[in-house]
Amino acid sequence: EQVTLLKNDVSNGAMTAEAANQNLKTWSDSRYKELETELPGHAQKNLKNYWAENFNRQTSGFLPLQLRADVQKGSVLADRYGEIATRLERTKGREYLESNLTTLNLSEADKQARIYGYESGRDQLSIDDRITVALQGKDVASLQGLLTDLGGGKFGYLDGKQIQQNKDRVASRIDALNTQLKAEENKRVSEAGKFLNEYKSNVLTGRAQDADYEANVSKLVAGTEHEQEFNFLKSQSVNFQRFANKSTSEQQALINEQKAKMKNSPSAKAADEERILGVYQSIYSEKLQTAKTNPNQTVREAGLKVNDLGGMLLKTDTNSWIDGAIENGVSQLALKDANISVKPISAEDLPEAKMAFDAKSVDQKLNFIGGLIGKSKGIKNGASIWGAVLGQLG
Repeated sequence: EQVTLLKNDVSNGAMTAEAANQNLKTWSDSRYKELETELPGHAQKNLKNYWAENFNRQTSGFLPLQLRADVQKGSVLADRYGEIATRLERTKGREYLESNLTTLNLSEADKQARIYGYESGRDQLSIDDRITVALQGKDVASLQGLLTDLGGGKFGYLDGKQIQQNKDRVASRIDALNTQLKAEENKRVSEAGKFLNEYKSNVLTGRAQDADYEANVSKLVAGTEHEQEFNFLKSQSVNFQRFANKSTSEQQALINEQKAKMKNSPSAKAADEERILGVYQSIYSEKLQTAKTNPNQTVREAGLKVNDLGGMLLKTDTNSWIDGAIENGVSQLALKDANISVKPISAEDLPEAKMAFDAKSVDQKLNFIGGLIGKSKGIKNGASIWGAVLGQLG
């Protein structure tokens, strides 16, 4: 019974063979002394010989159990070392695995098999990584290169079956990716007109175009019937921006100049010149309309500050409202655009401002008018500013 318990501990790796031997010897000596006193003298020698023989026979079984336990423990550790090695760079991972395997009680064949297993695993991981990167980048050429490497013996730790399986896998990915790319290309070509129209609308506003957006549209229309139109618009985009930043008077002068040039001069690009003139006229018409109906918006587009002139400010702080109105009028006149209308109150503020003004008493209205006139003194064309304010308020 004692031997069985000790063998179980040795088999589980909880005790070494040497410790089991010592444990059994201590127990055996103690037990023998107990039995020896109970036997007659002539039987003691036989018991001693029998006892020693059995002790030696039993202890010889401990070492094989320890060796087997060491192998089992070593196998578990070897598996763990293999897992850790795969997280390292390939060469460093192999060095780590080899150095740790030397400390384990495993056969050389087992150690070599684990190293080969590590290398074949790294080969497979390399293949998987290359497939993933190629698919993410939609890179058919990289997959073709991988297929070539599979047939060229680059992955020497994989057997023939594994190589063929990977070849089939890569070939399948190539077919699938080609199908996807073809569908995407067909979609791109069919939608190129839509992207061009959006870009055209943006360019015709006369505003600067975001570089990334412009580059993306360029890719979307490349190789399609819309590419030429895109390149034309892109080449003229800066000119449209410059034209849009001029005053309506300057714009009108440039349009007239261009019309005269087109009428009196021969040209090899008459169609392009007509298109450019059409864009100029469109930008001019829109800016002219804004200058006449909402001059504060023209001021904003020029980069100047516009004061809000809502009804609440007119009720609670009339002086500040008047200051803001005068400043808005000065800003409008500062643009020096002959076509601009002086309207200090923005269209969005006008309804509330009218209500607030109408709600004032006669004396309050007179004080308000006096304040407008007083704060306009000394300002060039000040009368036109306070007159415009009163005209807006009715």
